[in-house]
Amino acid sequence: MGVLHAFYGLGAFAAPLVSTQFSQQKRWSFHYLISMGIALTSLVITIGVFRLKRQEDLIPPEPSSEPSRIAIHSTYKQIFTQKFVLTLAVFILIYVGIEVSIGGWIVTFLINRRGGGPSSGYVSSGFFGGMMLGRVLLLPVNKKVGKQRIIYVYTALVIA
Repeated sequence: MGVLHAFYGLGAFAAPLVSTQFSQQKRWSFHYLISMGIALTSLVITIGVFRLKRQEDLIPPEPSSEPSRIAIHSTYKQIFTQKFVLTLAVFILIYVGIEVSIGGWIVTFLINRRGGGPSSGYVSSGFFGGMMLGRVLLLPVNKKVGKQRIIYVYTALVIA
């Protein structure tokens, strides 16, 4: 999970760098054309690789008996009715919302209140870059200390 979040941080780190560069250009709206080009390239590659096949066609069935749609539906129902899963989903929703809001608010604050120039977008990159490095560099520490204990340590650090 830490590596997955680190890649999210990498994308969030790179986006302000690119958009800040475009914001300083005469035709800043080309940023949207470049982004659309990257998205279309990704779509073409994905279609080329999977050739519009369904998931069932790409993954061979397991040797055991195939579960019915009713069994799959009841499994999802069991998962989504667990209080822990709902609590975790609400936590992640709030956490990511705060994280993204702060990352965007920093730039607005620097421009409006501190008189920052067009290069204020780099601060947002620093925020997300720090998040990315923290996720990667703390992986061995988390593993060594243990999941349960490290959560208590991080909670104490946040409160302090």
